[in-house]
Amino acid sequence: MPLQLLQIMFRGGAVGGLDARRDAALARVLVRLQARARGLLARRRAQRLRTQHTAARCIQRNVRAFLAVRDWPWWRLLVRVTPLLAVHRTEHRLKQAQDELETLRAKLDKVESERTHHKNENERLETKLSEVGGELAEERAAAALATERADAEAAERLRVERDNRDLVANNQRLQQASERLELELLHWRSAESGGAEPSDSEGSEADVSGAGDKYKRRYERAHRELQLLRAQLRRQHEDDLEQLVTVKKQLEKKVQDAYEEVEEQRAVAAQWKRKLQKLTNDMADLRSLLDEQTCRNNLLEKRQRKFDSELHAAQEELKRERAAKERLSRERDQAHAEKYALEQSLSEARLELELKEERLAAATRELEERGGGGDELAALRRARTDLERRLRDQEEELDDLAGQIQLLESSKLRLEMLLEQQRKEARLEAAARDDEMEETRANAAKKLKMLESQLESEHAERSLLLRERHELERRLASLEETARAENHDQAQLVQRLKRDLKRYRALLRDAQTMLEQKEKEGGGKAQIRQLKNQVEDLELAVRAATKSKQAAEAEAAEANAALEEATRARADAAERALSAARDAAAARAQLDDAEEEAAELLKKYRASTNALCAAQGEAREAEARAVAAQEEARNAKERIAELTARLAAAEAGHHHDQHEAERRLDLRNKELESSLELEATARGRVEGQLARVREAHEQLAAELAAARTRDQLAADDLRKLTRQLRSVD
Repeated sequence: MPLQLLQIMFRGGAVGGLDARRDAALARVLVRLQARARGLLARRRAQRLRTQHTAARCIQRNVRAFLAVRDWPWWRLLVRVTPLLAVHRTEHRLKQAQDELETLRAKLDKVESERTHHKNENERLETKLSEVGGELAEERAAAALATERADAEAAERLRVERDNRDLVANNQRLQQASERLELELLHWRSAESGGAEPSDSEGSEADVSGAGDKYKRRYERAHRELQLLRAQLRRQHEDDLEQLVTVKKQLEKKVQDAYEEVEEQRAVAAQWKRKLQKLTNDMADLRSLLDEQTCRNNLLEKRQRKFDSELHAAQEELKRERAAKERLSRERDQAHAEKYALEQSLSEARLELELKEERLAAATRELEERGGGGDELAALRRARTDLERRLRDQEEELDDLAGQIQLLESSKLRLEMLLEQQRKEARLEAAARDDEMEETRANAAKKLKMLESQLESEHAERSLLLRERHELERRLASLEETARAENHDQAQLVQRLKRDLKRYRALLRDAQTMLEQKEKEGGGKAQIRQLKNQVEDLELAVRAATKSKQAAEAEAAEANAALEEATRARADAAERALSAARDAAAARAQLDDAEEEAAELLKKYRASTNALCAAQGEAREAEARAVAAQEEARNAKERIAELTARLAAAEAGHHHDQHEAERRLDLRNKELESSLELEATARGRVEGQLARVREAHEQLAAELAAARTRDQLAADDLRKLTRQLRSVD
């Protein structure tokens, strides 16, 4: 159903009653809230008053204790001797710090001398490395000369082989001519067998006997010539066989030596390959180490720039502190002048006070004698009461100042304890650094001994390699002499074979003429058969000589191929050694760069050390000035207390002057306290800067030690490369 507007009708006065009830409820709530707030504030105020009353009682108790011991002579002696003891302790600590600094400087000089010694040792080793490089160059030149000799020998062998091929071709032509003659001989025999019988039956006995004598003489002459030729050919054949056997044995021996040398060269080449791979890996490690060292050097340079900026800021702040100290010293001089003026005015006021006291005593005696003047006496007593009250107030203020002085002394003692703790920590760090330096020195000595032993072993290996090299050169020279002798023998053999061929050709021509004559005469079949047998024997001998010569040529070709392979392997090994030498030179250059960077870091380290020493000296000066300022403030406070006590007795007739003097003294006291606070803040700031400088100094020392370690590692890697190059050579 739809909503409708409703109206509520109240009785007269009901709305006002509701408003009154609401106001009453709100009033009750507000009253309770105000009561709780007032109660909380009252409790806090009561707590504050209780705290103030407790503090006042504590201060009064301390003041009573101080007043009880103030006039005690031993207390005054303690108050005057304590600053002197503090100054003595400070001087003793400064002396200890200077002794520690001198010790550190001596140790630094010792480390520098050791570094110079190691640098000289490194230069000596580099000189040895350059000498070994020169010897390697000489070895390479000798290897190049041997290669040229081997090339010349190979060319000579090729020429001899070409001549040998020509001789073989001539021999083949002679064999073809011999075969052709054999065919002609066979044709002649066939023709002779067909026409020999009719000629025998038709001749007469006289012709036969004359022809028989003639052919008999020819046959005997030919038989003798054939026997001589056969003996000569047999001897020549035996000589050729012996020579060929000797040459074969020599060639077999040379081939065996060449095979052994090739195997040795292959083993050496494999060893060089392994060493080259190792050198490549070492060079990669060196490059990675150098990259890492470059990154660290860049980081060190950034840190050095940051340290320089901080050091510059610290120097600027020290300059400002010096200016503030100079200003404080001027103010102190002014305070001394004012104090002197106050002392003068105080002495004058004391004289006037004594005069007025005498006058007051005389007036009092006169009043007592006269028995009158009660009002004036009451006024004087009231003035005396006021002066005593002011005296008590000033004593309370003096006690407050004494409490502040004790707080300052406790803070100073706490700072001295903190400084002593820092010195102990610095002493422990110096001892740890000394132990580390001793350990580093011992490790360096061990490494030096190891390097010396390695150098000795390398020298022994080098001498062994030199002996092997001389032995190889001697063998190469003997091989060259043998090759020259073989070439000479082969040339003589070729010439002898040429002469034999010419003689054989002449014999063949003689045999052909004799055969032609025999064909014409119709006799001498046995002689022709003997000649044929001799020709066959000669052909067999020529074939055997040709085969032996071909075998010798094949063996010589194999030996030449083995020699070429060995020469090529040696050239490859020389190239690899040259590349390894270039890599070693690059590593040496990088090591020199690393040494230069380490030297720059050392210079920066020395500069930071000098700056640290200067900052320590300035801090000691600031500390001494702060102690002097505290002593002056303490003396000023004591004098102020004395002046206040004296002025309390002189308040009767010099109220206005006393008020001005008190105001000036309070102002001067506040100025001295503010200057003392400034000195304390400046001292804290200088100590903070000194701590930062020490941290930066320690960080630079650690980075310098790391750079020296990397330098030592790079030097060790370079020595390894040098040793490997020597072993390769």
